Amino acid sequence: METISDRNISVLSHEIDQLGFVLFDIKLGIIRHHLLAPPQALNRKNVEDFLLGYTAKNSLISQIRWIDEKGMERARLDRLTRAGSKFTSAEVLQDKSSRYYVSEANSAATDIIYISPIDLNIEQGRVVQPFQPTLRMVIPTRNEEGLKDGIIVLNIDLTTIFEKIYASTREGMVFRVVDSLGSLIIDTDSPDEAWASLLGMSASAQGVRDTHLKSLITRADANIAGKYVGPDETLERLSGLLNSGQRTYYIHTYLSDNFLKGISREALIWRLPVLLLLLLFSAGVAVYVYTYDRRLQNLNAKLQLQIEEVEKVNLYKSTFLANMSHEIRTPLTSVIGLLDIIRRNPDGEGLNQNLALVSTAARNLLLLINDILDLTRIESGHLHLEIGELQIDALVDHSVGLFASEAETKKLELISEVDPELSSLSFTGDALRIQQLLNNLIGNGVKFTAKGGVNIRVELCEISDNIATVRFCVSDTGIGIDAAELDRLCEPFVQSDVSVTRRYGGSGLGLSITKHLLDLMTSQLQVKSQLDAGSSFSFVLKLPVAAERNAEVGKLRQEVPKKILIVDENPRICEVLDKMFSYWGCQTTALHSSDEAYYAVVEGADGGEPFGLLIVDKHLSKLEGVELIERINSCLDAKGHARPPEILMALEADRQSIAGIPELEGVSVLQKPVTMSRLLEALGGQNVISVVGGEAEPDVVAMLIASLAVKLKSARPPRILLADDNSYNRVLLELLFGSFGLTVVLVNDGLEALNKVLEGGFDLVFLDIQMPVMDGLTATRRIRSHYSAEALPVFAVSAATFESDIDAAKAAGFNAHIAKPINVENLLSLILQYWVPIANSPLIENSSTSKTNENNDAISGLFELAEFDSENAIYQQIGPSGYRRVATAFVKDMESELARFSSATTMSSEDQQRFLHRLKGAAASVGATTLAKLNAELSQRIAEEPNTSIAPLFEAIDHTIKILRRYLDIIGEET
Repeated sequence: METISDRNISVLSHEIDQLGFVLFDIKLGIIRHHLLAPPQALNRKNVEDFLLGYTAKNSLISQIRWIDEKGMERARLDRLTRAGSKFTSAEVLQDKSSRYYVSEANSAATDIIYISPIDLNIEQGRVVQPFQPTLRMVIPTRNEEGLKDGIIVLNIDLTTIFEKIYASTREGMVFRVVDSLGSLIIDTDSPDEAWASLLGMSASAQGVRDTHLKSLITRADANIAGKYVGPDETLERLSGLLNSGQRTYYIHTYLSDNFLKGISREALIWRLPVLLLLLLFSAGVAVYVYTYDRRLQNLNAKLQLQIEEVEKVNLYKSTFLANMSHEIRTPLTSVIGLLDIIRRNPDGEGLNQNLALVSTAARNLLLLINDILDLTRIESGHLHLEIGELQIDALVDHSVGLFASEAETKKLELISEVDPELSSLSFTGDALRIQQLLNNLIGNGVKFTAKGGVNIRVELCEISDNIATVRFCVSDTGIGIDAAELDRLCEPFVQSDVSVTRRYGGSGLGLSITKHLLDLMTSQLQVKSQLDAGSSFSFVLKLPVAAERNAEVGKLRQEVPKKILIVDENPRICEVLDKMFSYWGCQTTALHSSDEAYYAVVEGADGGEPFGLLIVDKHLSKLEGVELIERINSCLDAKGHARPPEILMALEADRQSIAGIPELEGVSVLQKPVTMSRLLEALGGQNVISVVGGEAEPDVVAMLIASLAVKLKSARPPRILLADDNSYNRVLLELLFGSFGLTVVLVNDGLEALNKVLEGGFDLVFLDIQMPVMDGLTATRRIRSHYSAEALPVFAVSAATFESDIDAAKAAGFNAHIAKPINVENLLSLILQYWVPIANSPLIENSSTSKTNENNDAISGLFELAEFDSENAIYQQIGPSGYRRVATAFVKDMESELARFSSATTMSSEDQQRFLHRLKGAAASVGATTLAKLNAELSQRIAEEPNTSIAPLFEAIDHTIKILRRYLDIIGEET
């Protein structure tokens, strides 16, 4: 009996456990090699080749199959002999949808292994002869959406183990394996009865036929250890993977009646120790199987974690582009909105202010793109703060300005409330990151608010040991957040509701970045919100005080009038202005109706206590602000009273409508949303104060250009070589250098640049990194074998701006790296730093410019044609000479494209889309409005009907080229 337990039952349990690991390994291999992953069609050969190795690993595996979700065998591998296996042809593959193990495995709720009952193998509806006791192990597979798409089935042939069990029995000992229904699986005393039982199980499920056996099973199940020990028999429940299926299996051991009758009582007593040893060994086997069961559970858990990780990665990948939109959209919306305002009102008062905001937003956009593309650096803790001097009121002003246009479009009240004391202090900190925090929170407030407004409040809590505690709070009256969603609000790519993304856009990345930045600043984001009532986001920063501007504040307190009237129907606006003026020692009166304001001004003037300053909102319900000012002035003039300085609060959209109104002559306009800097500007416009926010920041670019001009007067201009494979970049860079008074030699790739350098005579070299024929890195390495970095400075000009790209450029021998789009200040600084001027020769003569007027007249004639419009070209920015170069580049580029596509037999959809997209910008750059309009119409038509021909577009391009050639020839340009 010991031999049976040790060599066979333990082998049976152990082998089943090991095959569980094999089955998991097969599934992980299929996932790893994407054998079943769409969109590719199922490749049976690849699947079966992959499965072939597993039949050699375990002799018990008789079949490995993949059955799809409909129950059809799609791939199958059969073991022929112990030495080999064969693939099953497609014609022999069977429909197994009616087999019980297929339906039961597919209906399982989890992905753990399904174990079928032990029965006889059936093929083509018949029991296989000779009998093959078979166990099936099944595990489901899933597609990329996480839905079940089939099952992997291992057929385990137990014939060998059964034969060993029957062959190893000793005289008088009976060994039986039964299932929970009482069906015989193995019976060493009556093998035929066991085979008959298995044959019956294959036909239909059988009930417990042995009443005595049923009683033993009940007793064993009631025992914690799962066993029953009687005076002359034992029944013990098996553990491990074998018992995790639909049936529970038991080991029933006893001594046969014939054996008991044939031995004496003494002999029986002598054999009792053997029986006890068997029972002890069975207990050891149970512990062994339990250990393997635990290992299998751990393996299941690890597999589940891996599956969840793969699903998470797929989710991140599929939504990556959408996740980028949030941080990019914020400054880009401001740029578009402000440029639209400038286009509609090019000569308005706020032109310079709007251009400054556009420049700030564009720079922020570039920096934010770099941050987003380098998000892994943020999450890995490699992002570092850049500390410098900053002014909080200026940061808030910039952020408010960025979103003012969008808020105005949505008719939202955007209120900025900065503690006036902060305007007199400078701090040290990372201005860009604080600006980014404000942009994220204000942008979210404007985006998720449809009615009401957004309030930005910045408070100076205290100053201790020269460290200021400043609290920032952005609140809105928007959609709010459900309390259940607050805990996961700052997770990457998370928004409180899926519908939020569809209605408002964005990726949910903004608050995650905000949390990371606040962690770096040793702060945290506080959120208060109520669904459908609005939200409040706040954080506290401790900032060292860098400087105080007490003298400026003291002068303001002397100059600002002490008695001020504020007229606005919004109490919050009145509170903000009251705080500002109170800090300067002024007394304010806030009124909310035009009638009250009129009588207050008149009565004050009549009583000898006139108001020293009048601030009126344009939009009043009963009487417009303009009409109120006119009415007040008429009354004061009639009574001989002096008019007080007057300021009209208005939105940016109101500027054009109020411009030129005679009644507003001498009235300053305070643009909403009200900020400290805008108020100071309005007061300065009324000559109420003599200082408006301190000295203006110097124009660094203008100073650098002036320094370069001084050097150029006394030295020969530097010879500059520029290599870039993009024709538009070459033209625009040549114009940029020309605006500095410099000329450049242009080449197309690194090899041409290397040949030019070896000819000698250049002072500075600028190379793009990614170019055809020879890239910039290779060209620079070749240059460095002839010239040192001191003898010939070489600069990388590239859109590749990762740290690894910059390090690679320095390793190749570049003196410095200039990122695209080019920062003019950095470019000029590098030229002044590396250019060594050589004294000018008196023999150098200026080039002739005798054809300038002729060229200008020719281009003016071009824009008189119906096909062209100077308003839509870059002509307005770069002038006649620059336009000629851009137009020449357009002609050459389009002729090359036409030649390429005319020689091709077909044009792929990808080439077609690329060409249409490229032509859109190119036609606009030269002002070819007719061509641009046709390109737009065909692009729309192709989107609806992909087979639409673009032949008319080629004809229009050819016509446009002929016109440009004619006019370019007039101005003497070679094409």
